[in-house]
Amino acid sequence: MGEILIFSSLFQKNQKFAGEWRKAVDVLRRICYNKENSGKQSSATQTGGKILLQFPPLCAITARESFTQILPTENPMEEHPYHFFSPDELNQLTRIEAADRANVYLYRILDIGQYMLQCGGEVSRVEDSIRRLCIAFGAERADVFTITSSIVVTIYANHFGAVTQTRRIMGSAYDLQRLEQLNQLCRKICAEHLSLEETEKELNDILATPQYSFGIQLMTYALISASFSLFFGGSWLDALASGVIGVVLKCLDRLIRSTEANAFLSALLCSLLGGLLAGLSVKFHLGHNVDMISIGNIMLLIPGVALTNSLRDMFSGNTISGLMRFIEAILLALTIAFGFALAASLM
Repeated sequence: MGEILIFSSLFQKNQKFAGEWRKAVDVLRRICYNKENSGKQSSATQTGGKILLQFPPLCAITARESFTQILPTENPMEEHPYHFFSPDELNQLTRIEAADRANVYLYRILDIGQYMLQCGGEVSRVEDSIRRLCIAFGAERADVFTITSSIVVTIYANHFGAVTQTRRIMGSAYDLQRLEQLNQLCRKICAEHLSLEETEKELNDILATPQYSFGIQLMTYALISASFSLFFGGSWLDALASGVIGVVLKCLDRLIRSTEANAFLSALLCSLLGGLLAGLSVKFHLGHNVDMISIGNIMLLIPGVALTNSLRDMFSGNTISGLMRFIEAILLALTIAFGFALAASLM
């Protein structure tokens, strides 16, 4: 079958061409109905802003000449709003459109992977989720490479070829509740094959979920500091001092993060201030033991999630990302120790 692709923007811009579509189809059928092509059917379909006409190949020249006369432009100097394509050209256009659509899908999939990684998800979980999402959206193959600071994904399917995108991951804010919601969204997409629009709506709903208020976070920091101070043998007065210092450290951490400073600077300043406040508490008889007060505050700062994820990544075969997380966690712990040691030397 021969094919003609007509862009119907002309019909949308000028109402006087509104009836030309039906006229064009009727002329096509008359042209293609002859003894040489008896029994062969012509067809016309319209999708979006394009009209596709199919006809027997023997009447191709006549059909093209007729459409040039039936669908003229308003101004001879203007570019024609229709164009004739060969079947190979139409296949190429279809692949381009499918590749554009795949790029949009892949961008949203990388959004999900980015949020999972920033919320504390391990690399193996992120890679497996991205791979399953790509297959659910129509890819025949998906190759995913993830480290703590970057995600690279290449997908392939016969109808659009290969598409690759890279996402740079900046910062992290551990949120296990959001991580669980993103996991549920991945399972829902794979099970129900959600459309792109439905996926965007679900993702926006997750991102709009209210987080714990700053007041609740302050109470949590105070409770954690006081509890660990008691757990390791401190007195009630030590626990009270540790809880108050924990509130101060949370305020300082929020202030530092608002300037987009890195985690090492935040850990250094918080540990230094925590050590100084612990020493001052004992000096002014607001606590009994500096060590018992400080240990409650140390538990707020240690990178427990990062260390755990690094071990999980290495055990699951992601050695590079596991070692990167492990080294980062060790350096962060050394920074915290240096801050408290510096505070002790100043006291």
